[in-house]
Amino acid sequence: MCDVSKVAGWSGVVGKDLGLGVVRSATLLIALAGALVAPRALAQTSDSDRATARALAEEGNKALAAKDYALAEDRFRRADALIRAPSLMVDHAKALVGLGRFAEAYATYDVARKEKLAPGAPAAFRRAVTEAERGVKELEPKIAWVTIRVSGPSEPLVKLGEREVPLSALGTAVPADVGSRTIQVSAEGYVSKEAPLSLVAGQRAEVELELERVQVEPPPPPPPPTVKHVVHQPPPQEAKSNTLAYVALGVGGAGLAIGAVTGVLFLSEHSELSAVCHDGQCPPSAHDDLSRYHFYSYTSAISLAVGLVGAGTGVALLLTRTKDTEQQNSAHVAPYVSLGSVGVEGAF
Repeated sequence: MCDVSKVAGWSGVVGKDLGLGVVRSATLLIALAGALVAPRALAQTSDSDRATARALAEEGNKALAAKDYALAEDRFRRADALIRAPSLMVDHAKALVGLGRFAEAYATYDVARKEKLAPGAPAAFRRAVTEAERGVKELEPKIAWVTIRVSGPSEPLVKLGEREVPLSALGTAVPADVGSRTIQVSAEGYVSKEAPLSLVAGQRAEVELELERVQVEPPPPPPPPTVKHVVHQPPPQEAKSNTLAYVALGVGGAGLAIGAVTGVLFLSEHSELSAVCHDGQCPPSAHDDLSRYHFYSYTSAISLAVGLVGAGTGVALLLTRTKDTEQQNSAHVAPYVSLGSVGVEGAF
């Protein structure tokens, strides 16, 4: 790691030994104590923050005396965030110089030298402002300057290398370290852009970047509607049941059977009565045979009549169902489409 006194062109900036570092620490702590009684610091800083800032400043001065610039930069940056003091800014800038971050050191010196001190500010603060003036002059020829202009978004995010450029600094010259750098610009709803730079000490560069909005592709048009040709056909008719025909045939068959049996018995009784009865007169002994004769006569006649009617009805129902089924099977309907016409055709 390089010696800060050689990098910045100063002699005795860091101190030659630990004793000088202790003197610097004591001087800074006295200055911080003065800052605690200043009205602005008193209004904005708590007792805990002040104690923490003193401890961080002491560690930063020891690290600066030991040329541990990374540790010194961390401690002074954190202390300055708690208490705004020119002396802390100057020591922070010295640590940045030791790290070779000249542009950040210049910006820190520039803020410190522009600090408006109260009439009763500590002498250490006034010396720090004077030292910041010298630091700015020492670093000015070692850095480059870049003016960045962005068109398009109103609040772009701009980075010069790893450093973020404030919106208020856009359009003005900002310090930049020499060497290869990249400007990165982005914004919500815009296409990000980058611009590479190669800077040399003392150079003044201007970069203009225009961001374009992100193009949102419109959704594809919906497909054309699909036309479906629906032909409504009558629902199939349920097959008619033949149960009634079968019942009628069963009743007719039973009637014929009973009529036949009783007819045979009727003829048998008629033959027996013919042997004992003459001229329509029958003896008393044939009274039972005469009663059966009449019963068989009536029963046979009625059964035969019921049998004939049932059988005829059953046969008629079966014939009617068969004819209907044949007509249903022969009937058909079909749609047709031709040039200039549409319709249905069928046979019944």
